Amino acid sequence: MNTAATPTSMVSPMPRFWVTIALVSWGSFTDNLAGALVMALMLEAIGFTSIKWAMADREFHRAADLTSVIFALVTAIQFSRYSVHGIYEILRVAPYCMFPLIIAQRASTKQTIPMSALFYSLRRQKNVDRRLDIAPHYIALCILAASTTPHRGVYFTFATALIIVGLLVVARPRRYRWWYWSGVMVVAFSLTIAAQMGVLRAHRMLEPSFMYWINQFPWSPNPNRAVTAIGAIGRLKLSDQIRVRVTPSPAVKLPLLLQEASYDFFKLGSWSAADATFEAIDKAGGRDEWIVAPAGDDSQQTIEITVQHRRELVLLPAPRGTRRVVSDEIAELQNNRFGSLMAESPPGALRYRVAIDLPVAVEPPPRGGDLAIPESYSAVLTEIGAEIGLAGLDQQAVAERIRRFFLDNFKYSLIQKGSYPWRTPLAHFLTDTRRGHCEYFATATVLLLREAGIP
Repeated sequence: MNTAATPTSMVSPMPRFWVTIALVSWGSFTDNLAGALVMALMLEAIGFTSIKWAMADREFHRAADLTSVIFALVTAIQFSRYSVHGIYEILRVAPYCMFPLIIAQRASTKQTIPMSALFYSLRRQKNVDRRLDIAPHYIALCILAASTTPHRGVYFTFATALIIVGLLVVARPRRYRWWYWSGVMVVAFSLTIAAQMGVLRAHRMLEPSFMYWINQFPWSPNPNRAVTAIGAIGRLKLSDQIRVRVTPSPAVKLPLLLQEASYDFFKLGSWSAADATFEAIDKAGGRDEWIVAPAGDDSQQTIEITVQHRRELVLLPAPRGTRRVVSDEIAELQNNRFGSLMAESPPGALRYRVAIDLPVAVEPPPRGGDLAIPESYSAVLTEIGAEIGLAGLDQQAVAERIRRFFLDNFKYSLIQKGSYPWRTPLAHFLTDTRRGHCEYFATATVLLLREAGIP
């Protein structure tokens, strides 16, 4: 046999169904099982058939270019939906992006792809193009994508170990005995675990600072999402800069709370507003005045507010019950179902006047999402709810129990010591340190109320 003409001679040893096992594992851990099964069936069907295509390098180039386009689209969509957390969401669906290239390899006679498909610089060079089996790389991508789920546990560890050990067993050098190879593997795995623990500890220490830092870039934010940066102190908290000036009329009764935005969905340290699209409000009679809600009585309660902002779109601090907004510095005003106001105005100091009618302020009715609790916090909230004794109480008693729980057992602190559990700093706050700043107390209170059935 002429081994040089055998396509598989250039392919590293690979267990027959290992790509399928990796795909199905990824799909089951990330709730993409239907898509993973379809892709796995396509790969296995092509593998079992004897029909293969003698694909030229340019066909592989097109498959690689299609992969790049899909990845770019996915990146744009996920970042627009999840902000900085889009990094996790991009990795979660990465096997979809890479699929055109792996299926092109599986359908070809050579069972490999040219390196020029991955590197544009090699496409201009002649007769130097090496070939590559991307199946091991695709398996690694599936493992990485599966690791983004917050519900990793013993099953994820077992599936990952099975895939990796299977690859190592098949590819082990035959000139070494089993006991020698096994000993080297044990040492390697031990070093890997030690390195992983070190990397994880560094990640826990650096993630809050990185999350805050990356959100300081001047890209236009989604007004329906706010990164609370739980575990990190915002720049405004450490600054003596005056951001908002409030001048109430004599008729306004103080103290008075201002609302900038409202959110109802919590995940990975971010609060978002679900189904709260901003809609434009028409000017009243061509004047620099916007009627936010139908007027109650002819109230003389007005407030002049000046807010400093850096972007053309700015969320306006305003009291609940705002009926009218007046300003010659606003080009357009929008609001959503929560009553949040967003204005378009040149960056700088924006001055506007609001008229309020507090007795008839209306809150939006509760929805099913107002009882939603992230799965990663479900167990700890159930535990804390039992500790407080919320079962069987009416709403007023529940609220009072939660208030006393925080007053008697927690302390306010801007400094957080130690590391946090994996992306669940709120659990660390509730069960361990019991000290934190406003984001901790506010978020914990909302989720505990939801745990007790109060939207």
